[in-house]
Amino acid sequence: MYFEDALWMEDTFWKNAIGTSYLTMGLCGISMNLMIVSIIPEIGEFLSRPLALLASCQLFISIVQLTAVFIPVPYMIATNKPYFLNEIIINFPGSILLTMQLASLLVQFFSTVYRNLSVLSENICEKLFHDWVVYLMLAISISYPIYHAASLSIETTIHRFSLETLGFSRSEIEIISVITFVAVVALFALMFYILAFSDLIYRTLFDPDDGDDKESSTCSELATTLAFLVSDVIYSFLICLPRIFDPWLQSFVNVFAVALWPSVTLISYDLHVQAAFAFRVRGMFQSCGGGGGSGYSNPPIIRAKKRKREPRLRIL
Repeated sequence: MYFEDALWMEDTFWKNAIGTSYLTMGLCGISMNLMIVSIIPEIGEFLSRPLALLASCQLFISIVQLTAVFIPVPYMIATNKPYFLNEIIINFPGSILLTMQLASLLVQFFSTVYRNLSVLSENICEKLFHDWVVYLMLAISISYPIYHAASLSIETTIHRFSLETLGFSRSEIEIISVITFVAVVALFALMFYILAFSDLIYRTLFDPDDGDDKESSTCSELATTLAFLVSDVIYSFLICLPRIFDPWLQSFVNVFAVALWPSVTLISYDLHVQAAFAFRVRGMFQSCGGGGGSGYSNPPIIRAKKRKREPRLRIL
């Protein structure tokens, strides 16, 4: 009897821990994304309008991803039911999650296209990426994943939460469909990366008009483009994460790593976002600690020089 009670307590503790983790990570992720969304208007001087629109949309998509799981999953664990509120909408959280992940991937792709074309020619970007073109890209990024998820739901179940594994289970059809979708998008993105790298390498090695300053700037752009390529590869890998973990851990990583990766990329790769984000976090802890009047009432002054050629986010 004691042994059975111990097993029951261990199982209950494990379920409560995972449910609490989903709730906590969801709230923290939503807060972080909203914080970065509030930063984007402040750094508009250093960030082009197309990238600002795409980044803002991607952050809101990430918020929807987190909203689809941070309440339903703890609810399903607490009630011991594999659906949220009503069995009719058993596929709703998983469908929203999959749709938003694919939508975020497409927004990431269009951001990649813009960044790499800006390496080739700023004039091309100015002529191509008008507001209505960006809005059309965003509409495609949302509408096509909805159609894709709806078509997939007719053939199989999508991302249903399993109380046995405490994670979202995916059918073979869904896995193959997602991998195919990611592979096609990654292939087109790779083409634009090749164009950008070819131009930068040519300018570094063979352009006789390059001075020392211009050569240093070209090397900086090359490093930045390479860093974005690594980021995109990791992001694509996270979306179609293979079965290398326990089901609950794989599901947890797939949900939160994909939703938070755009925010992590912005914070890591842009000094202006870093400064504003650090100020907000510092002010939050300052307020919690009762030190609101210790000199942190004014926003930080971003002292980085505005470069004449600032087509995209910078690392260096």
